[in-house]
Amino acid sequence: MRTHLAALLFLAHRALSQDTGGIIAGVWLDDPDTPQAFNARMGLKMGSFQVATSIPYDLDAAGIIYNDPHTEKQYAYLSNVTRWTDGTNASVFMTAYADMRHPDGRRGMDLVTDESITRLAIRLNAISGRQVFLRWLPEMNGEWMLYGQKPVEYVALWIRMYGIFRATAPRVVLVWSPNLDIADPSYFPGEQYVDWVGCSVYFKGYGVNSLIDQSSAATTMSACYSYAQQYNKPFVLSETAAGWEIGSGVSKLSGATLVASNEVDHPTFTKSFWAGILNANVFAQFPLLRGFYIFEVAKQEEDFYRDYKVANDSAVTAAFLSLIPPVRQYLIFASDVAVTSATSVASSSSRATLSATLETAADTSAPVVTASPQSFTKTASASGFPSASGSAIFCVLAFFILQLQ
Repeated sequence: MRTHLAALLFLAHRALSQDTGGIIAGVWLDDPDTPQAFNARMGLKMGSFQVATSIPYDLDAAGIIYNDPHTEKQYAYLSNVTRWTDGTNASVFMTAYADMRHPDGRRGMDLVTDESITRLAIRLNAISGRQVFLRWLPEMNGEWMLYGQKPVEYVALWIRMYGIFRATAPRVVLVWSPNLDIADPSYFPGEQYVDWVGCSVYFKGYGVNSLIDQSSAATTMSACYSYAQQYNKPFVLSETAAGWEIGSGVSKLSGATLVASNEVDHPTFTKSFWAGILNANVFAQFPLLRGFYIFEVAKQEEDFYRDYKVANDSAVTAAFLSLIPPVRQYLIFASDVAVTSATSVASSSSRATLSATLETAADTSAPVVTASPQSFTKTASASGFPSASGSAIFCVLAFFILQLQ
């Protein structure tokens, strides 16, 4: 009987972690912005907020490694999800970078230990009232990452991470997210180790701010999407935007130093990019698409200063928002909840027992069930996951199994 219940519990877990049934409208904010402030500027309740963390969490000048935040000042507001005051059930999309350099020469993946992974899993498992995603060491195919272009080491570390998270934080959805030009399949850890497939998709004009063809985003995401198709995984645009270029820089296309020119205005530029994503035809073309994250950042890059934001200027914001009504039926936004800073964490023994059950019962051959665009918002809660039947089945089965121990 335990075996059958364990199998049912695993299937219920997969139902919760695999498919939202809609497209999560998310955003990646930059300090000092907050979820509450962004929602107010947009007049929306975003379905998810992305934040970033390092693993290990910190490293001081003396080479002392910290696997958890060790001072209140260091624990940035955006990273401290329990202090968000947006008053919604928006999900958390945590991106983890192995971006530390040790004085002894170790760097990147060299510094990621089982203990640092476990501490991250415990922190994410302690978040209550919100679905949690983990985008683990993204853009691993890029040379700009300390852990980049090391597929053998990357896959080995991913599988270690997967085992620890399944034992410690089984409800966290694990997102494999390369850069847009992924071509080498040796970076993929394996179907059984990945919940969702993601991708970084951007537009840069390299000195010219021009009208963007609506096929741009679709063409750019195709390489990543092929992995979602092959393994029938939900797909997410983990970070995406168009960079409005300002001032002088060196064009990567020509090598010339020039001042960015404007063939269109900023609102038209931004709208032309997002029209290639917030589009019912695009949703039909990419039926596994389950989310997008606006890269709400403006920064100096190696060639130009780029403003990727949609809520930094009222005219740009209005242009972006004009794209929402025709596709709102497909999108997942958040619902209001009571604001609380408290977190609810299951007892260590119950969590360990439940995690062990999931680990033993794992059957990765179970198919992912996807919905047509027409049924997106009818099958998903505002947090992005089936809220009533799926959660109830999971909780009841979990309780029943724990009583049998």
